[in-house]
Amino acid sequence: MNLTYLSQLVCPMQTSEGLRCNGSLCYDENFVYPSGEDETKEGIVYCRKCHSKYPIISGVLILVPQIKNYLTTRLSEIITTAISEGDGISEMMVGWLRNQGYDLLDTGYHSSEWANAGGMGRYISAHYDDLSIIAAEQLGIEHPIAQFLADYNHPNLYDRLENLAIQEKGLGLQAIDIGANVGGLLLRLARQFKFVWGVDYGFRQVLTSRRILLHHPTPLLTYRLYNDGPKYQERSIKSFRCSNVEIIVSAGEYLPFNQASFDLVNCANVIDLVSSPNDLVAESLRVLKDGCCLLITDPYYWGSDRTPVDAWYSVDEDGNSTSGFRTFLNSRKGNDIESIDEQNFVLWPLRANRRKIDIWLNDIFKVKKLQRK
Repeated sequence: MNLTYLSQLVCPMQTSEGLRCNGSLCYDENFVYPSGEDETKEGIVYCRKCHSKYPIISGVLILVPQIKNYLTTRLSEIITTAISEGDGISEMMVGWLRNQGYDLLDTGYHSSEWANAGGMGRYISAHYDDLSIIAAEQLGIEHPIAQFLADYNHPNLYDRLENLAIQEKGLGLQAIDIGANVGGLLLRLARQFKFVWGVDYGFRQVLTSRRILLHHPTPLLTYRLYNDGPKYQERSIKSFRCSNVEIIVSAGEYLPFNQASFDLVNCANVIDLVSSPNDLVAESLRVLKDGCCLLITDPYYWGSDRTPVDAWYSVDEDGNSTSGFRTFLNSRKGNDIESIDEQNFVLWPLRANRRKIDIWLNDIFKVKKLQRK
């Protein structure tokens, strides 16, 4: 974490009345750990107002409102990932975590195919590589899958979002990518904006994107493309070091920023992962400046374990998430937003292995936040 940017953040903690704390944050100088440049690899950030404490582990600031629950349920994952992929974790930090009692209720390391090492390779290939070239190399240029990806995945989802994000007035001031994952869209937005924030709820995702884009705590220049069994191919990551990006662990429904902080908000593939999609949209609009745009894309892969069924946008008579989400946006139209663009069934392929490529069909909505009267 670059402490230079700490002043832009506020405490995301919720009060007992459901209000935001929004207190200013500072670094605990009593927690001294060797760091280089402006980058702090480890430490404690605390709120001057409510005194909540948030750790920095392997350079990753974990800034979520339910910090105790987050660390209790994910402690093994965080420690394992910091050791295997980050810069390790000091005895001092382990001691601090133990003193808070977070280890007592730890349920162990439970990773999914979307968030383990293979999952990171799946997303890195989608964000930074060309799946049509990979298919042509492994299956042959005449194979129908290689031809299909060459025909329909150019521009890919992330390039489309970059094109929609280009500002009419030139280089924008500041943007945020909610659900940044491994950072491919951050790389693209960094070409369009003076500064870009990335937030994701996954510790491994944030650590991976920081290693790719910031080269902290250690550079990640190649990735493992999973093929078959234990076999993989080492491939280079087509990226460059960004000096105008910072990425933290944060919840999209409780962004640690003041209102009207950003000239663009992007929210990619998050709506179907949160308990209240409407609150996610409202929070995205809260941090967006008047007259600026919000980009939202999603394949609507609903699951009752993540989102209550009543909150799905497909519960209307047609059972169609596109029309359901459009109806939700229209309910706000003329009040605080204006629809600018809509693209439906945009291809979003994710390669699991050489024999399996998931094809998702996303919608993309671009809306403008209206000027307050």
